[in-house]
Amino acid sequence: MGTKVFPLHPQDGRELDALCARLKQIRVDADLRSIEVSIIAGEHHDFVRRLESRAARGPAASTLQKWAGALYVRLCFEVDGVPALPVHDPVLLALQRQADVWGSGSDVAVRLLLVAQLRQWRMSQGRDIEHVAPLLGVSGEAARHWENKSKDPLMSRAMVYARLLGTQVRVSVVTREQWSQSQIVKPRAC
Repeated sequence: MGTKVFPLHPQDGRELDALCARLKQIRVDADLRSIEVSIIAGEHHDFVRRLESRAARGPAASTLQKWAGALYVRLCFEVDGVPALPVHDPVLLALQRQADVWGSGSDVAVRLLLVAQLRQWRMSQGRDIEHVAPLLGVSGEAARHWENKSKDPLMSRAMVYARLLGTQVRVSVVTREQWSQSQIVKPRAC
C-alpha cells in the first residue's frame, strides 16, 4: 500500500509560476543575464536558468530566497488565517525581530517563521503531525524536522502542507524601496 500524496494545488502552481516569471522580469529589467545572477547568488552557472524554466520543480524556500536576494529583492511568505505569532514564545519573537530587518541573515528567520506559522495553524486545527506527514509523502520525523526549524522544506511541499491543513501560503516580492517605505504593511514572514 503506497502513501497518498497530494499534488500541488493548481492555484499554488500558478502562484509559483507567477513568482518565477516576476523574478525573471526583474532580472531582464535590470539587464542582467541569468549566468550573472547565478554568480551573484554564488551558485552553479545554470542555477537561474533552471529556476526560470521551472526545470527545478518544487525548489526549496531557501533556493527561491537566494534567487530573489541575487536580484536585490526579498520574498515574503504569509499563511492565510494564521493569527499573530504568540509573543510569549521567545524563539518566535526573536525570529520575528530578525525577519523585520532587511538583509541576508533575515532570510533564515523568514523561512523559519513560515514553518512556525504552518505548525501553529496545524496545532490550532487539532491535527497530529503523524497523521498529516503521510499525506505529504514524508515520515512524521521529516515533518517534525521542518517544524523544529532544522530542515528547509520544498516550497511546493509547504504549499501542499498548508492546503492539507485548510489554508494556503502566499508569496510576494518586495523591493528594498518598498520595504523602507513607512506605509508598507509587512506580512508576518517577510
